[in-house]
Amino acid sequence: MILLYTWLLILLHLCVHEIGHAAAAHLIGVHVLSVKIGGGETVFKAGKYAFALWMTGGYTEVSAEDLAEKGILQKLFFFEGGTMAGLLMQLALPAVLDRFYAGISTAVFFVLLFTNHCPFLPGSDLSGFLSAVKNGRTAVKRHCADDKANRANGKTAE
Repeated sequence: MILLYTWLLILLHLCVHEIGHAAAAHLIGVHVLSVKIGGGETVFKAGKYAFALWMTGGYTEVSAEDLAEKGILQKLFFFEGGTMAGLLMQLALPAVLDRFYAGISTAVFFVLLFTNHCPFLPGSDLSGFLSAVKNGRTAVKRHCADDKANRANGKTAE
C-alpha cells in the first residue's frame, strides 16, 4: 500500500509541476503546445494533455518563438513555474496527509527540486533557462528541439 501511495504522490507532484509550467506560460502570454506527464508511450490523451504510465518525468512544450521574445524575468517565471506550483502544493499537503505520507511527499519534492535545478542535466529547468538567457532565441529553439528529440528516443529530463 505504501508503494501505491508513493506512486500516487509522484504522479501528483509531476502533474502539479507540469501544470505549473503551463500556467506560468499562459500568464506571460506564451502559447502552450503540449503537456505530457510521465515517460514512455502515451496511455491517455485529452487535447494537449497526455499521460504515460512511467512516472519518470514530463514536459511542457511551448512556442519557442513566443518564449524567445520574453524578457529574462518572464523566462525565469516560466522555467520556475513548476517549482513554484510544487512548493505551493507541498505547503498545503500536510493539512490533508498524515505525517508519514507528508514526509514521503517532501522527499519527492526535494528530489524533483534537485533534478530541475541541476545545470548538468540536459533538459532540466535550470539548463533551459541558462541556455535561453545566454543565447537568446536560437538557444530556446535548440532546447525545445533537444527535448523533442529526447522524447522521441524515450528519454525525459524532468
